Amino acid sequence: MPPTVTDAVCIIDDLECGFTSAILARQAGINFKFQAARKTLADAKVYFLPSADSRSGLSLENWDTLRQKVADGATCYISSDDCILPGLREFCGMQINRRQAVKSPVECTVDGEELKLQVKLQKTIELESAEVVLSDKNGQPLLLRNKYGKGTVYTLLFALETTIAQTPGSFESAWWKLYSKIVPKNLLMSCNDYSVILTEHPISDTQSAVIAVNCSDQAKEVVLTLAENWQAASITGDGVSDGDKYQFPAGGGALFILEKRG
Repeated sequence: MPPTVTDAVCIIDDLECGFTSAILARQAGINFKFQAARKTLADAKVYFLPSADSRSGLSLENWDTLRQKVADGATCYISSDDCILPGLREFCGMQINRRQAVKSPVECTVDGEELKLQVKLQKTIELESAEVVLSDKNGQPLLLRNKYGKGTVYTLLFALETTIAQTPGSFESAWWKLYSKIVPKNLLMSCNDYSVILTEHPISDTQSAVIAVNCSDQAKEVVLTLAENWQAASITGDGVSDGDKYQFPAGGGALFILEKRG
């Protein structure tokens, strides 16, 4: 199988967080290369630092390297409840004035999808150089964007990944759409069900392999939509195809070979 295209490097210090990040990325069609926080920082155009806690396992050398790569033009996403990396205020373009425990969930709308998740903390912030990309239903900032040198920093003001990991059923909501704000992807095939994960393996400019896997423990009938001027040349799998619909058994998958018309 031809390799996928790596879209971003995800820096992790916790396996549970890494697992959640991987699922959100796959739901968004994003391919991660994972690396341990204390390993030499890989070169990339986009970095994810999910649910950064304290110093997130980063050495000061790696943290300095990451900031320099962003200053040189890279993009960085960071989510956190309580991160204390030095220089974070300038990096994220905001100042946290207060943190307080909350019992009510955070609620927001992303691309028409209403989302709700119980979080641990609410932050009161002061914007400096950052701008608000997404607010909650009460108008409080959730996702910020800041120019840092030639690059961009996206800051999510709560630890999305560890919160989802501790909330059963939350993968069925479209929280992956926050990842799509950082790395927009236009795949050759899309699915109307978030539990079906698609992985694209380019073969040539006119041919691509797409692996679709039903990650649910239930059988699914889904609608698969192809990009304009693309068609399925062959389908191999343990499901049933009916036009643009495909019936997956629980945990089932299929391989689609797509070809460009003309």
